[in-house]
Amino acid sequence: MGQATLNGAILDDGGLGCEYRFVYGLAPTALTFSTPWKGGGLRTGDTFSETITGLHANTTYYFQAQARNAVVMNSGAVLSFYTTTPPGPGPPSPGMPGLAEVQTMPATLITENSARLNLLVGNDGGFAGDCRFEWGVTVDYGNVTVWRGYFHTGDTIYEDMRGLAEGMGYHFRACFRNREAEVWGQDAVFNTPIPLGPVTYIDDETLMLLEEVG
Repeated sequence: MGQATLNGAILDDGGLGCEYRFVYGLAPTALTFSTPWKGGGLRTGDTFSETITGLHANTTYYFQAQARNAVVMNSGAVLSFYTTTPPGPGPPSPGMPGLAEVQTMPATLITENSARLNLLVGNDGGFAGDCRFEWGVTVDYGNVTVWRGYFHTGDTIYEDMRGLAEGMGYHFRACFRNREAEVWGQDAVFNTPIPLGPVTYIDDETLMLLEEVG
């Protein structure tokens, strides 16, 4: 998984010391991840940065710097960056845990307005972690479930989704995070069915009459 260093600056501290963080995600309107608040004594003109990890290769990410003091919080403009393909890994170091991995499993219990999302923790990377799902009508997702934990290699987790629109295709993918990394599963799709209209039942006697008329 890749990483990037995000940078920001305090343009106006409002007369009070500030702390900072970054929010980021896969769409400018879905900045669903955040770094922890840091600092507390930054003043006008001070710069700050944060390195984020667990990023997908060849992917556009959007991010925004945020600063707050004891009175107010302000956000900067939404910017973007593109991750490249990292070089292939060398041989693993002795005693190091494997890379964390999560698998998006097929949705089940699909009805016109609900579905169950499923995932499998393929590898916890040596540390228990939290899981959730990203979902929406496009690969930008735009919605997330709450983080739930702690889970280990081999654990299966599900989340029941309700209030879905009938006859609609939904994208979703699994997310796993622990103290070392945050990883995502592959994109998956399910379609909610369209309910059938009213059904007319014809008994044998009516069917015989129809055949005679015909």
